[in-house]
Amino acid sequence: MAAVAGRDFTTADIALLLDSDGRDVDFAPALDCLRRARFLTGNRLSGWYSFAQAFSRDTTYELTAKRSRLRWHLALARRGNPATGAASARTPTPGEHVDGNLLVYHLESAALLSRELHPHSQAWRIGL
Repeated sequence: MAAVAGRDFTTADIALLLDSDGRDVDFAPALDCLRRARFLTGNRLSGWYSFAQAFSRDTTYELTAKRSRLRWHLALARRGNPATGAASARTPTPGEHVDGNLLVYHLESAALLSRELHPHSQAWRIGL
């Protein structure tokens, strides 16, 4: 899930994605384990985490099912869409690979995934 949020993510991002899947899970121990293994950097106190290596994030992202990635990109985009009344997207951290516009990143990623999953339909015309 974290790989869909981006190279840098917050515990709020993970909570949102778990909630969008209808899951109530204590994920803090998993983040601590990944941090101890040096897969992630960051800490529980700040709530910010980063993948230690871009390759790790990219590999994790590609190994995640496309349908899950699509669903999670849409959940993250909805959070940042003023038309839905949701809160604004969070401020990206320095060096985050989305050019400062998380809403556009998540919508574009969702549209591309939708077109890959449904190449002969208009399903790629996503709506929030």
